[in-house]
Amino acid sequence: MSLPRWQRAFRSRAVLPGLAAVAAIALLWPLPAWAAGPFGGEPLVTANRPAFDPAKGDAVVFSFRLQADALVTLALFDLAHRRVCTPLDGAALRAGLQTVAWNGATDGGGRAGAGQASYPVLSAAASDAPVATWDPVSFSGGQPLAVPPTDWRFDAARGRVVYSLERSARVRIRAGVHGGPLLKTLIEWAPRTAGNHEEPWDGKDDAGIYDVSAAKGFTLVLDAYSLPDGAVLLQGTPGGSTGIVAAKTAKADAERASLLRKTLLAPARPLDPHFLSAHALDSTPGFRIELVGAATGSSTLPIASNPAQVRVTLDDATASQLLSDRFEIIAYVDMQRVFEEEQA
Repeated sequence: MSLPRWQRAFRSRAVLPGLAAVAAIALLWPLPAWAAGPFGGEPLVTANRPAFDPAKGDAVVFSFRLQADALVTLALFDLAHRRVCTPLDGAALRAGLQTVAWNGATDGGGRAGAGQASYPVLSAAASDAPVATWDPVSFSGGQPLAVPPTDWRFDAARGRVVYSLERSARVRIRAGVHGGPLLKTLIEWAPRTAGNHEEPWDGKDDAGIYDVSAAKGFTLVLDAYSLPDGAVLLQGTPGGSTGIVAAKTAKADAERASLLRKTLLAPARPLDPHFLSAHALDSTPGFRIELVGAATGSSTLPIASNPAQVRVTLDDATASQLLSDRFEIIAYVDMQRVFEEEQA
């Protein structure tokens, strides 16, 4: 008999971490019931909508079915596995269809910020049965998505990068010169739903000076990896808080994160490295470049007519990251690589 993906994953004990600004759900269920396949197929937990805007008073409703009375804990985590909200905490629920609404509220009393997402992690305990957990990152999420070039382009007339996704994903879009440097990051691993999308862009580099879109060899680079099954995106103006982890749940969350990290040694499917990395390392480095002693021409670009010293100054956040990790420095002049330092 063919088993659903989540049953195959749990039998092989393949539990993998997921990382982006997204919220998870945790429920608990007796393991013997899993072997009998009581949930009626997959996914086990479903949401009534792929995205919602908490600032507008919207809410998402998660549904799941119990085959026996059980004590159920439903917790929402972001993709770094930090607890955001606990709608159910050891609640005694009857067998049958259950629904839980979430309006974006956090355990810390705030509201989860837009630009994040949430995925369900389901665990339950019935009498005289062991506690078991259904976690979608054990069988989904993190797979690199190959977006065909025909599904994305830069519409210069409208100032939009237009693209299409076959499923919900975390997306990064950069612009640069083929064989040369990347000069603009349009979005940095932002969660997006399946379907058509547009990102505004004026064609310029990060400094707003150089017209990248008009450069010879102009190219767009779109990277994406799938979100776990059941992921729900929070829309609206970016911001908000991931909430404060309650003292009584901090230990359990830390143990879960530790378990997920250990599974990196034996991934059961191809995974994008950004799915597993710390979010602080997913951001584009921030810095500025100056030509010391160079004259300034009629444009905003400095002009060096004689040998000049190049000064690179990192912003505080970038400096703190690079001081604790290895990195490379690559220098380009007129879009041509002139040197690379690999032991920085």
